Amino acid sequence: MSEPEESAKSRHSRQQSSRLEEQLLLLWDLLVILLVSANLLLIVFDSLFIFAPFNQFLADVLPAFHQRYTDQVHANFQTIDLLFVAVFVFDVVLGWGLAAWERRYERWWFYPFVHWYDVLGCIPLAGFRWLRILRVFSILFRLQRLGLIHVQQWPAYGIVMRYYRILIEELSDRIVDNVLSGVQSELRSGASELPDQILQKVIAPRRESLSSALAERIGTTANTVYGQRRQDIHRYVTELVQRTLAHNAAAQRLDRLPGVGDAIIEALESILVSASCDTIDELFGYGDNNAALGGELLESLVRSVIDDLVDEHRARPQDFGPALDEVVSLLRAQVRRKRWLEEDGCNQ
Repeated sequence: MSEPEESAKSRHSRQQSSRLEEQLLLLWDLLVILLVSANLLLIVFDSLFIFAPFNQFLADVLPAFHQRYTDQVHANFQTIDLLFVAVFVFDVVLGWGLAAWERRYERWWFYPFVHWYDVLGCIPLAGFRWLRILRVFSILFRLQRLGLIHVQQWPAYGIVMRYYRILIEELSDRIVDNVLSGVQSELRSGASELPDQILQKVIAPRRESLSSALAERIGTTANTVYGQRRQDIHRYVTELVQRTLAHNAAAQRLDRLPGVGDAIIEALESILVSASCDTIDELFGYGDNNAALGGELLESLVRSVIDDLVDEHRARPQDFGPALDEVVSLLRAQVRRKRWLEEDGCNQ
């Protein structure tokens, strides 16, 4: 027999062995689920059996069953429960051994800590017996992970998950709203360090990037506005130069020169208007899409403002208190929204 044929047979044999193991584990898991369900039903029924009104009702309606259950089950409840416990202990040991064999966890002794509910559920005491129901969920999760079942397709899954999401949303909203309420109280009392922390830990480390971004945004906006109002600005500059020359003593003396005074004033006015408008156009980069207002000068100005803002000696964090209070109020309003109600309204 050739090596490829032997390799193919070996793979086929391993696949068959793996499928057999999965089938055996599936059967065992189903058996454990049935035993846990039967054990929990027995615990519930025996708890009700101790309840006097239920006990009397059962004795009146089903006297034979009542007597048989009293003699054979209730009297030996601890022994019967220990039989269930023996199976559950074997299941824990089996799962522990498989986990160690497959090296599912970093250390072999991690298993009982990860599956603490299985371990505690084996304790034959009333307070721990109810933990056995968690074993059912863990088995269902394992079967889901192996692709043997599809819990998401079960009708009950949608109902459970809906109310689970509602519960989690309500709990988390209450917790977050309570935390934000505490922050808001501190802000209003003036005892909160949040404004100073925002300045020193958020804005200060990012002053360079903030300066560049703000300078670029201011420059782009200013250039756009200047392009729209350029004619008005030029007209204002012309009127300003005219008023300045009209009230300037030196210009008035030049205006009184016979024959040439008016011409000199007009030439001077034209030069000043042209120079001023050209300077403003160059400052705003009009006609050049790549130019920005002030360039490095504007960025330096913005950086200076941010430096002054975060300076520990000159900054006044309390000035940001009202603004932060409004931000927290908005966050609280957002948290209080009932999204599950909105989703229900959309689905109807």
